[in-house]
Amino acid sequence: MPTGWACVSFDMDSVARTLRMYKDGAATAILSVDDHGNGCVAPTVKTSPWYGPSITQLFAGAWSFHEMTAPLDVWIDDLVVDTKPVACPPP
Repeated sequence: MPTGWACVSFDMDSVARTLRMYKDGAATAILSVDDHGNGCVAPTVKTSPWYGPSITQLFAGAWSFHEMTAPLDVWIDDLVVDTKPVACPPP
């Protein structure tokens, strides 16, 4: 995840099985999932299909899947949820 001020946006299509994460309005995603996972969940292989969830709730914040050894501060200034892209404001 970016540190400092950043505009982070996500584009997810659970039917097409795609997920994109963008930073500061860039045209190129800094993270993407296209139809298949990337093997980050062992023992799942990289050729396993990835199925995006049916989104019924949205949670904002941080959730660690690893043991935490120190506090984690997360600040969210603005949160925008829409069904179409929203431009990042200037920093």
